[in-house]
Parts: sequence; C-alpha cells; structure tokens
Amino acid sequence: MSVEGPSFSLLVGGNELAASSDRQLAAYYREGITLKELLRSSAIASFSNDSRRILSVNSVSLKSELEWQLEVNGHAANAEDLDSQVDRQTLIVISAQPAAEADPLQTLILAVDGGAGQPDLSHSYVMPFRQESSVRALLKSSGMVQLSEDKRSVVTVKEYTPLTSETWQLQVNGKPLLAAGMDMKLRPQDVLKISLVQR
Repeated sequence: MSVEGPSFSLLVGGNELAASSDRQLAAYYREGITLKELLRSSAIASFSNDSRRILSVNSVSLKSELEWQLEVNGHAANAEDLDSQVDRQTLIVISAQPAAEADPLQTLILAVDGGAGQPDLSHSYVMPFRQESSVRALLKSSGMVQLSEDKRSVVTVKEYTPLTSETWQLQVNGKPLLAAGMDMKLRPQDVLKISLVQR
C-alpha cells in the first residue's frame, strides 16, 4: 500500500474492475479531509443531491436492484461515516451489492465507449444477471439502446445516432460480435461493450 495517500478498489461481483486497482488518492489527500470530500474531489464518486448516497463510481452506475456499499479499512461504512476524516493509510473499497437480501450477486456489465468523438457517452452500467439472458435481451432491458426493426443491430445509444462515417460495434469480453450474435447467451461477469467507431 502506498504511504503517500489512501488507496481505492472497485469491486463488482467480488471481482476488481480493471483500472480501479491501486488508484491512489495521494494527489487529492490533505490532512483532515473527510471521506466524502476525498471521493468527490478526486472524481472517483458522484453523490445524490443530499450527499448521502453514492450514484456512480469511476464512471460506473448500477441498475436499481443494486446499490453501492462502502468499506473503510475492512468495515462497512454508512452515510454518517462519509463525514469522518481519513488518514494516509486508509483503504477504501466500494462494491456493488444487491439492494435487498438475495442470492449471491451475479452481474453483467454493459459498457458504452463513445471514443474520441463522443467521450460524454462513455460509461459502464452494472446489471443483475438473469438466467437465459441474451445480448439482445440485455440491450433491450438497458433502457438506453434502440435496436433496428429486425432487432439485429444497434441504431442509437443514449439517444445518439451515429454519423454516416460512424457505426456502433458490439463486443463480448473483448471479442467482436456479428449480427448473428444477438442471440448469444450471456454468463455472469460477461462484459458487453458498445463502441462508437469509424466505418
């Protein structure tokens, strides 16, 4: 662990999300800073209007059946703990958990990559895994993707329609998906990525 400042990890389904491990907060740490101030100033977390609930972490949001759980030095933290001060050795872990008591959490991740042209579209969404969930079913249930009439390709994402020189590209776990792959069944922890690319 760094001695320069607190460290941070982001967990989904018990697995650490890439790019979150060893993300140090040293540049934003100062003596007497509170947990909420540190998370907000570093842009790691965004909060609800009343500042008592975490909305997104590292550009990752959760569907309504899930919620963020915050741990500080191995202990669960609540809204009041956000106003407590942190020291240089603090270990912060934020993980996705079921909002209600349920079976062990199984999730899918829908990632949107707007690329250099539309960086504001880039965000990831953690969704509960459903048995027999297909690529098409996940896209339809996301509420942000409009499919073509034949349901074999993506038309708009978050209300953005590609220019004639652009197109949406689908990948599952880093592998390109063809139109025929819309019926592919997904497994827990799969990552479905929609990228805006040049034709």
